[in-house]
Amino acid sequence: MRQQSYSSDLKEYFKCLLDLEQCFKKGQPIGLVFLWGPEDFLLSNGIKEIKKFWSSTQKSLPQTLDTKDISDELKFSALWEERNIFDPASCYMIAKVEKLKNLAKLIRTIPSKACLQNPICISMKAKKIPTNISKELTRLKAITIPCNSPRDNELPILISSFTKELGLRLDHSALSLMIELIGNDLNKLFNELKKLSLIFADSSEVLSAQNISPYLGVLREDHAFTISQHLLNFQHFKVHLVIQNLLRKGESALALLGIISRHLRTALKIKKISTQNRSIQEISKHLRLPYRVVVSYCEYNKKITIGRLINALERCQEADSILKFSSKSSNDLILFEILDVI
Repeated sequence: MRQQSYSSDLKEYFKCLLDLEQCFKKGQPIGLVFLWGPEDFLLSNGIKEIKKFWSSTQKSLPQTLDTKDISDELKFSALWEERNIFDPASCYMIAKVEKLKNLAKLIRTIPSKACLQNPICISMKAKKIPTNISKELTRLKAITIPCNSPRDNELPILISSFTKELGLRLDHSALSLMIELIGNDLNKLFNELKKLSLIFADSSEVLSAQNISPYLGVLREDHAFTISQHLLNFQHFKVHLVIQNLLRKGESALALLGIISRHLRTALKIKKISTQNRSIQEISKHLRLPYRVVVSYCEYNKKITIGRLINALERCQEADSILKFSSKSSNDLILFEILDVI
């Protein structure tokens, strides 16, 4: 997530993460990092980003700890005291410390920033940093990252950073529609955008409100995953039951069609590239798909021909036109007819 111009705490949030990334790359000492604020999404995203920075620059993975792992001074001191030169460097991630009553006392045991041999990243859900903790953070010259809810005028910029991360391109009308329908719930906004990125995976066009509005329904990522898994196992009857249930709940038939189309396009891409005698690792890297996903599709492709995949995709194109321009069609029947030819 990257942006250049923000106001208020959101600007500070991104600046801190960008500065941290540069410190990790240059091998500079980090010391103590303290994320605080009421916004769950920014808290968890900040931890995720810092983990990614560490993993990409070090030969070890960051260690995620629970508050019980640092509940007394002896346990806590093991995190920051000088490490063994024969051990790989460590980075400790500790979330949800707001219920840890002795946190200020624990941090006070650290003599100075120079004594912090390992980076320690702590996140606290709170509207403000308690005074006794703030005092210790200042003494240790800790990096404090505010995670406050964005202002209304910051939402379009924040959504744009999400879309960049997910490979989506939305115009102003689409951004406005997302905010109007979903509001400032960042978790829900990100999940809806992630769903759209799956549906429009092969599209490079700038999407408008008209493009995305049919897909902003009740379809969740787990529904899309369930449908994909049933398709990979040729369990078309189960796919039909899921589709019927979602349509009854008001889901857009176009959104469901998008999931089926994406499945077929992915299978076709993998089937074609497999003819080049590439390994699963190479296919995974080339298509930017998880290894296990490519394995599943390779097994699936052994049982289906290119002709059937192309035929089903052509049916999807026909169904797209019918669903967009005909109000008399039976959505359930149209989708089931596609399943019938796969």
